Amino acid sequence: IVPGMLVGICVERSLEMIVGILGILKAGAAYVPIDATYPQERITWILENSQTPVLLTQQTLQSKLPVHSTRVICLDTDWEVITQQSSENPRTQVTPNDLAYIIYTSGSTGKPKGVQITHRNLVHSTSARINYYQEPIGCFLLLSSFAFDSSVAGIFWTICTGGTLLLPQAGLQLEVAKLIELISQHRVSHLLSLPSLYALILQQAKPEQLENLRTIIVAGESCPPELLKIH
Repeated sequence: IVPGMLVGICVERSLEMIVGILGILKAGAAYVPIDATYPQERITWILENSQTPVLLTQQTLQSKLPVHSTRVICLDTDWEVITQQSSENPRTQVTPNDLAYIIYTSGSTGKPKGVQITHRNLVHSTSARINYYQEPIGCFLLLSSFAFDSSVAGIFWTICTGGTLLLPQAGLQLEVAKLIELISQHRVSHLLSLPSLYALILQQAKPEQLENLRTIIVAGESCPPELLKIH
């Protein structure tokens, strides 16, 4: 793995997801997140278009992946091989202009398009959030898929400030009552959400269940002014 090389990662929302992302970056490569719920056709397109030589995944997801020439490494079952590698910190020649990640958007043509983001971009965006939002992160609830750009804010903003990153099971946003319980139980302080979902949370939650929320970022759709007045 060398700077500029792309490494795909297709995993469930889990500790392995964060381990995989940080491992790819530490090795000097750029990560290409692939949502496990994507159709095989879309996954195939991303792997072929990005030409990733290595794909990190989990054993349970291998049957869902298309047949491809990419070398597959399972983060949950290949530890016998992984632990044989050197435990020394790798020395890389990564520069601010090297890629940190590529996230594939839906694309105006109907085919996904890879948006290339450098380490300089990632550092600037993360630093900007830290400087703008003065409130330290206690616990950030990450609802979006790691294959969406909004996940970058939650992941790197949180771990770079020593906060706790909460990764609920996929689809939890469809069960508002359980989502509210999670916010209350884990004393969530930061939340990034669709305005419509946040409106449902405000409607159904008791005030004491949201008492630890300090910063709520709404994105992904237009935000009605009434929502701000309610809050």
